[in-house]
Amino acid sequence: MPLPLDTGQAPGLRAPVPADYDTIALWLPDADTTLRWAGPLVRWPFTGATLPALLAAPNATSRVLGPPDEPPLGFGQHWPREGGAVHLGRLLVAPGLRGRGFGRLLLERLIDDVRARHGAVPITLRVYRDNTPALALYTRLGFGPVEESGDTDVAFMRLDP
Repeated sequence: MPLPLDTGQAPGLRAPVPADYDTIALWLPDADTTLRWAGPLVRWPFTGATLPALLAAPNATSRVLGPPDEPPLGFGQHWPREGGAVHLGRLLVAPGLRGRGFGRLLLERLIDDVRARHGAVPITLRVYRDNTPALALYTRLGFGPVEESGDTDVAFMRLDP
């Protein structure tokens, strides 16, 4: 069966359903991967049933990339930050789909979702500096580094409206 990008039918974002979290939990095979993806508040191991509560954050919006009633292709969240910015976080693409344009599609859809919900606001994110594919993607999409907000391991990036 062809994937949506192979057929020219780019999937949109939707709210996650419980079965999506079962799939996403399988994408995170160990504690280190989970820490790098979600930060220290999400402790591995977990189940799909416990993941929504672990990912809950004040005013956060969770989104899945993929058609309704199909397994998710990607996942991401966004939430308002101080100063009127909106932060993207917990960005993840299904392991078998990485390097095929789904990360870019996920980010483009999330940026559109932020703009629809919050208007023309700055959008921020954090990324490990050794994650060169993600850094390259974010740069291509217009995110620039904010060095004073990053550290030696993690870059803080911002996309201005």
